[in-house]
Amino acid sequence: MKKKLLIFENALAPYRIDLFNGLNKVFDTTVYFFRRNMRYDKFDTKILESQLNFKPRYLTFGIEDPFRDRMYRFGCIAKVLQHRPQIVIGLEFTTMTFFTALFCRLFMPSTRVYTMCD
Repeated sequence: MKKKLLIFENALAPYRIDLFNGLNKVFDTTVYFFRRNMRYDKFDTKILESQLNFKPRYLTFGIEDPFRDRMYRFGCIAKVLQHRPQIVIGLEFTTMTFFTALFCRLFMPSTRVYTMCD
């Protein structure tokens, strides 16, 4: 039986497609994107999504701070509770990743939290 993997990522980019498809072959993968498109590069999202071997999901509820170039998304811990993954990969070193890691450490100690950073 495959381990459950939950990934939170900013947006779908062409250079991540092979990585996500490879992870989906090894794990039971669920990916939540925070934006429908990259902030500075605009790609055809429908073409990119058609190249994935899983259905992407979006978690867009939250706040964007244009002055400090920060984004805060709400609902990540709810998604962890919903999917009950063994592994969570968060978006870089963000507040969301910190709180998700803290939650998992306190309430789901067998769940491992990692970050993916460009």
